[in-house]
Amino acid sequence: MVKSRFKQNYLSDLNAINPLRRRRKDNIMVRVGVHVSIAKSIDKAVDRALEKGCDTFQIFTRNPRGWKLKELTAIDAKRFTEKVEHSGLFPPVDHMPYLPNLAAPTDDVAVDTHVHRISNRLGLVSTKSPYQTEFALRKTLPKRYWIVFNNLLVMHGKTICTPISPKCSICPITEYCKRIGVTRYR
Repeated sequence: MVKSRFKQNYLSDLNAINPLRRRRKDNIMVRVGVHVSIAKSIDKAVDRALEKGCDTFQIFTRNPRGWKLKELTAIDAKRFTEKVEHSGLFPPVDHMPYLPNLAAPTDDVAVDTHVHRISNRLGLVSTKSPYQTEFALRKTLPKRYWIVFNNLLVMHGKTICTPISPKCSICPITEYCKRIGVTRYR
């Protein structure tokens, strides 16, 4: 009861402070939604959006910071589509992962914290920010390796070359690593 009263008060407060959310004279309504989790099953995202009182919702169809994609079964897709059609939520939005660099004018080296950290540890670059690392790698790394380089280093940075106490004892590229900035390792 308290939760539903809070939700009603929250939504009425939201309508009061955001007149764009209310129906306008021309019958156009600005939709309000949030990112919702697809944990357990993608169709649960619809339920979560309805629980939050959304008009629309946004989901990541996979880990936003990884390239790996779990295939969606036909049954899950059908359940999701049916729930969306009956929910009144529109439009559902699929948020693309953060990894592609759409702002780049050409295919570029996608540099995140893992690529930045590992490139510096290996001694490939000596930079202070991912932005600087991107430009430095463009000069040293052949273009044909730009995409695969990111994929390899992101996974390597999550599993072996961690920010604190990297696992150098099991690292397959230890012999090439200068361990710049590494003070403690396993």
